[in-house]
Amino acid sequence: MKTLLASLLVLLTCITTTLVAQNIIPTPTVTQQQIEALEAAEKTVSNQNAATQQSAVPSELIVQPSEVQAVTPTNVTVKMEAAPNLATPQLSAETVPKAAPQNTPAPEAISAPVAPSIPAEATPTPEVVAAVPPIEATPKDPCLSMANQEEINQCAATNYSTAFTEMDDIYQKLMGQLDQEQQQLLRQTQGNWTAFRDAHCACETFAHKNSSVESLLNYKCLTKLTQQRIDNLRGLMAE
Repeated sequence: MKTLLASLLVLLTCITTTLVAQNIIPTPTVTQQQIEALEAAEKTVSNQNAATQQSAVPSELIVQPSEVQAVTPTNVTVKMEAAPNLATPQLSAETVPKAAPQNTPAPEAISAPVAPSIPAEATPTPEVVAAVPPIEATPKDPCLSMANQEEINQCAATNYSTAFTEMDDIYQKLMGQLDQEQQQLLRQTQGNWTAFRDAHCACETFAHKNSSVESLLNYKCLTKLTQQRIDNLRGLMAE
């Protein structure tokens, strides 16, 4: 029995040494006292084993300590068995705890953006526009309603003769209101005006010279300028 214990102790020491050498287990920390106690125990066990073997076992079967081959880490094969694969437990839907529902606050209603108020612009006061008197329509020339061009020209000549007669009457009345010097000046002015009238109307009808409307346009120009001269002479008469 003691021999078996000693062998197990030696084997355990060798295995421990091998595991430490392969960094499988950390190096044990052994104090000097533990070493001395271990050596004393080994010596006591050895002495007891020797005495027992000598008394019970024949001499030829006794193995001397020098003949025992030291067990080293190199000749000891340590069989490391792999740990059994532990199956990962499958969790069913029933075993998985369900998360407790959280009271999620309802999102606040987003109000539509309010358009900034724009101050109303002051309504401009409309400008007062002076009323424009209506333009009188030019009376239609009655001569244009005649049957042919000859009658139209004759009608235009009659209108000019009427205007000339009215102008001459006013001229004679004005001459009776003036003294001799003023009369001389009026005669000169009237002569200049007559020359201007004839030249102006000749220029105005130049584009229609020798045409069927030349006489009509000439009489109309003479009548217009005569009417203007009547207004001028009336302005010179004393009230």
